[in-house]
Amino acid sequence: MFFAMVPAWSVILALCAFVLFVKVSLLVRALIVTRQAAWKYLLVLLPLIVSVWSFIVATNLLQVYSDTLHSFVPGLHFSLLLFYYLKATMLQAANDSIIQVLVTLLVFRFTLFIERRAIPRVERTPAWVLARETLLRV
Repeated sequence: MFFAMVPAWSVILALCAFVLFVKVSLLVRALIVTRQAAWKYLLVLLPLIVSVWSFIVATNLLQVYSDTLHSFVPGLHFSLLLFYYLKATMLQAANDSIIQVLVTLLVFRFTLFIERRAIPRVERTPAWVLARETLLRV
């Protein structure tokens, strides 16, 4: 049971990191289209950092899982002590992944809140498009 928890939560964490990364790209697009102030581009840093951090934690947990399973000698006797060691290692890795999923979801919710408060809904053409059109008219 606890052996299957680590890969499952690592995949869930990687998917959460990917969704947060997509949300960051959509936030950057909204900032560019609505031509916001330069300080509002800093709102992208927190979700981007958490997305990268979550992906690193997910790959690290898969590496811990792989190293733990491949560290056994073929003739090793499976004892109760080894069972509890495996159980503690796998449950700790799964707990790390669950906590990181919660942090990622919290930052995703915070990103939605900030996007609603800080970015207006009206889409305007970007400044470079207006400059290009005025140069082409001349």
